[in-house]
Amino acid sequence: MLSLGLQAQSYYYISHIREGNPGGLNTESDQANDQNSGGWTKITGTQANVVYSGNIAIPFSFKFAGNAVTHLKAASSGFITFDTGTKVTPITGPAALPTATLPDKSVSIWGMSASGSNDGIYTKTFGTAGKRQFWVKFYSMTTPGDASNSWTYASVVLEEGSNKIYVVMQNCLQGSNAYVSPKHTFGIQVDGTSAVMVAGSPNITNQTSDLIVEDNDYYEFIYGVQPALDLAGMKVDLPTYVSRKAPIDIKFVVRNQGTSAVTSYTLNYSVNGGTPVSANVSSANIAPNAVPVLTHAIKWNPPTAGWYTVKAWASNLNNTGDAAPANDTASARTYAYDSSAIRKVMHEVFTSSTCPPCNPGNAALQAIFDARPGTHSKLKYQCDFPGSGDPYYTTEVGTRRGIYGVNSIPATVRDGLPGVNPNGGYTIDDYDALQAKPSFARIKINSAQLSWKGKVDFEVEVMPLEDYMTGSNWRLMAVIAEKTTFKNVKTNGETEFTHVVKKMVPGPNGTTLSNLVKGTAQKFNLSYTFPDVYRLPSSAVDKINLASETTVEDFWDLEVVVFLQNNSTKEVVQSESKNVALNTGVNQEELSGLMVYPNPARDEVHVELPSAANAQLSVFDMNGKLLVQQAVQNHTRINTLGWTPGLYMIQVQDGSKLSSRKVMVQR
Repeated sequence: MLSLGLQAQSYYYISHIREGNPGGLNTESDQANDQNSGGWTKITGTQANVVYSGNIAIPFSFKFAGNAVTHLKAASSGFITFDTGTKVTPITGPAALPTATLPDKSVSIWGMSASGSNDGIYTKTFGTAGKRQFWVKFYSMTTPGDASNSWTYASVVLEEGSNKIYVVMQNCLQGSNAYVSPKHTFGIQVDGTSAVMVAGSPNITNQTSDLIVEDNDYYEFIYGVQPALDLAGMKVDLPTYVSRKAPIDIKFVVRNQGTSAVTSYTLNYSVNGGTPVSANVSSANIAPNAVPVLTHAIKWNPPTAGWYTVKAWASNLNNTGDAAPANDTASARTYAYDSSAIRKVMHEVFTSSTCPPCNPGNAALQAIFDARPGTHSKLKYQCDFPGSGDPYYTTEVGTRRGIYGVNSIPATVRDGLPGVNPNGGYTIDDYDALQAKPSFARIKINSAQLSWKGKVDFEVEVMPLEDYMTGSNWRLMAVIAEKTTFKNVKTNGETEFTHVVKKMVPGPNGTTLSNLVKGTAQKFNLSYTFPDVYRLPSSAVDKINLASETTVEDFWDLEVVVFLQNNSTKEVVQSESKNVALNTGVNQEELSGLMVYPNPARDEVHVELPSAANAQLSVFDMNGKLLVQQAVQNHTRINTLGWTPGLYMIQVQDGSKLSSRKVMVQR
């Protein structure tokens, strides 16, 4: 009789769509592996046929279906099994579960292969003892039947303590619109008669996603009987920054993971571990699987500026309780501020003239930039791949790419956030959301001047508005870039390139900031002298030596870009840019009426200035070398027959008034 009242233990699952990674422990780029992010271990590489890996030790105590397991092995078709002695031959799959073609004690993302040149399986442990996760990542896996057009990045995750298992769909790429849509089985097979599958298996296809964590889907598998009442805390929906000018709503996102509707509850929150603030809700209807946002009746007033941790949870469900209290609470960390500045969003774009998708990617970015003038800064890092790479690649670009873990381009890093593909992965709405965030510092570039022989001097002033940039991890990043280049044309169809990084000052790790105090400005005088040797490398393999040569095409087309960045978290809080002006030592009031023609020129250039009297004319080459200096009144003719083809700067000065014009000499 007693046995009739018992339910069989099994797994059930909960879907988390576009909710990132489970538990937030893994914040790395979806494409991180052993080459670009420390701690990953490569288990298998490219495999022509479906194979098992060797036995892999689980780094903590773990139970599968209630029984302790210590090792697993992975199959290159997208599943793991705890039955390390299985005799079942691994196949591509997928199939509906349960099936004899999948071993017992298996977790499935079944339906892929490792036949591509970059494919492989990697493992890594995240978190601290007691709350760790063990990730088995299927990296760049090929779609069967479409080896060159689509790839999948997905992981099986084991969680210490809870014994939960997660299947995470991370990054799905396609090389063309004619790709074959992959099909997967997501689920767990305990044995030949007991299994659970995600709805849609074995025909689940990849959703379009990028290499950022935020757009990941995951499925949470829990062993046991699904409870009637289980209101899980998903997140405290609180902005990262909140103003103290008005009381703040505490919004709590929950998921009903039970089998019964929740009709009443008590909503609670606490700040920095303080006394809970509670409010009863007696009339509700939260259906199973529903994900509502609950707003607390009592607003929060931060007493001072600074960081706060806000925790929220629901209790007393239906006047009884919650069967799974361990998942009740969620928390958020927020900074309450008094003063802020308008943010200029920093865009660091990794691109190359040998990268076909970079051409439309740069065009898509430019459309966004054109729609939002004056609210951003931008840099282009010309990379050393694909193929022979961009001729303007430098070792500093490689260092910067490694800092962000970028291993595919085009990739746009925004305010230090992981790179996204601008071809559909970044929109005007995304831009507006970033630009709307308050900044707690102002940057002013007081001067940026080019002296003779390629010396650039600039003075930067940093004003903290809050005591936000504390500690030793903050850096002032400074870059000299060329606004437009033409000579690094390669194979992707682009004929000109904008905001190209030429030199990071003093280097790719910036200048360490210290003693930053709210309301106290600090000034930084930075300088760099470019070598006087220009060289155009044949490819990125033949990269220039920054100590002895440069790829600056036009020294009168330089700009300085600076930004404030946390060296640990990569967060950028503010940026600014300024064109580099020629340093003449005089006030550069514009001289009206200057005409220089023809442009481009061949044998001669005419300089005409009707309003000038006793003006001084100077001509410089692109390295700042003075070629011509003479008086001019209304009109003069300059013979250019002996000049090397290229760009030249013509300046006319009349007292304190100065005008400059560029002219191109061609043959």
